[in-house]
Amino acid sequence: MKTYTQAWKKIASSASAVNIAQHIALKAYFARRSNETNREEIFQSQARRAFTEITNVKKLINGTHPFLGLKAALATASLSGGLLEMKYQETVDTIFAGSEESYLEFRLFLQLMYNLSSREGGFDKYKRRNYSYIFVDNRFDEPIYQAVQAAHVAMVIGQKMEKTFDAHNIHFQVCEMPKEYAHIEVLAAHLEAVGFRVEGFYEPDVDRIIAIGTHPVPSHKRKELRDSTLLTF
Repeated sequence: MKTYTQAWKKIASSASAVNIAQHIALKAYFARRSNETNREEIFQSQARRAFTEITNVKKLINGTHPFLGLKAALATASLSGGLLEMKYQETVDTIFAGSEESYLEFRLFLQLMYNLSSREGGFDKYKRRNYSYIFVDNRFDEPIYQAVQAAHVAMVIGQKMEKTFDAHNIHFQVCEMPKEYAHIEVLAAHLEAVGFRVEGFYEPDVDRIIAIGTHPVPSHKRKELRDSTLLTF
């Protein structure tokens, strides 16, 4: 049995949020065949199960962090010297076999997880849905043609989107171009003006952009887009 598991069993029944965050970090750090990438993935996956996500839209719009409890626990865990209610030297001797170098490496990992949890988008692929809104020029009536153009602009977004987003957790909404916009370029300019990152697909056959789409938008930030009318094929 891993030594940190033994230490955890002694306090599990009365563990604080800080203890839980430390335990999750230790599990990720000591995972078999661990490296920097899967340590991070293990930590985030475990943290999502252990800490309740805030999903209230009003709170999120007002700036509340979706994993406020985790963030606060990691902030305290990053400052404390010992782990799992042990003092510093007991932690080094019990969990890290007396190696201060290994202990300091773990502290760096713990700080990295705090930084990740604090950064907007850091936990996006684990915490909530993200949406990409695609608009197709409605002057083209053929449904198959509209679908093809939507696929083209989705490909462009995929090539350029930030790596913090998981392609498997993006929900594409293919929408009609709102009637109040004479041209799709005007719609694109409006979306960019209100803060969305937009890509377009240029169709050489007609010599213009005929489809645009937003980069992934977290669910609580899509108020401007919620009333968009979905295309029906």
